[in-house]
Amino acid sequence: MNDSDDLEKESSSAAPEGRWLPPRLRDKLGDADAASGGGGDDWEPPKRSPAGMIIGIVVVVLVIVAGGWWFQNHQAQVKAEAARVEAAKAAREKVVADSLAAVAFADSVAQAARADSIAAFNKLPKWKQRQVIAAMEKAAAQAKAAAQANATPAKPGATTSTPAAGKPAAESSPPAGAGSGGSSGSAAAEAPQESGPFALDAGQFLFESPANRAAETLKGSTGLDAVVAPVGSGENATYHVYLGRFTSRAAAVKAANDLLEKGTVEEARVVAAPK
Repeated sequence: MNDSDDLEKESSSAAPEGRWLPPRLRDKLGDADAASGGGGDDWEPPKRSPAGMIIGIVVVVLVIVAGGWWFQNHQAQVKAEAARVEAAKAAREKVVADSLAAVAFADSVAQAARADSIAAFNKLPKWKQRQVIAAMEKAAAQAKAAAQANATPAKPGATTSTPAAGKPAAESSPPAGAGSGGSSGSAAAEAPQESGPFALDAGQFLFESPANRAAETLKGSTGLDAVVAPVGSGENATYHVYLGRFTSRAAAVKAANDLLEKGTVEEARVVAAPK
């Protein structure tokens, strides 16, 4: 080994420590570093394109904005649906509460009217109480008799005979048993047909004030006209609440059954409408 080889070997081993290198050896080492891609004095890292960085930033911003918009829209839809459900629930609860309040009010008015009537009746002297009871029983018996008479069906085939002009009624109809074959049944007078109008007797009171209050309440709950009319005269008079005005008994009976089935009234008797 010659002296030049020893010098190059010594120089190559001392290069990493920053010692002096011969120019030829330094050029060889620089070429080797440049070929391997690292470590030379003139080496620079690759540069990124500004347009690519801007596009990436824009994409990230758009994704963030779209995500925020979707989240806000979803939250708004959830709140709107919850508000709609709560509104529907509140509406149902209000309807139920109004119905219960109306029923409770009607019951309270009816109870108050009965209580007023009972309290006023108890304040009367004994002779007056007996007189009122007798009048009420008489009125009830008359109403029952009238209802039974109205409910009696007319005989089929019967005809109503009218007296001839200028002749008394006794001469216009044949005597009983006259005619061939015993045709007295066909000659019998037909039961008078009810012409109406009719009304529903929904209650009776000893005094007019509670009757008027009950009439107002029943007018609102039934939708029918309510009229208070006295039955009897003087101290024996009682005040009845009449509902509606019907041209036929069948219509009045149907209305009474409907009101009783619904529980709107406690009693509803079909009677002749007061004048």
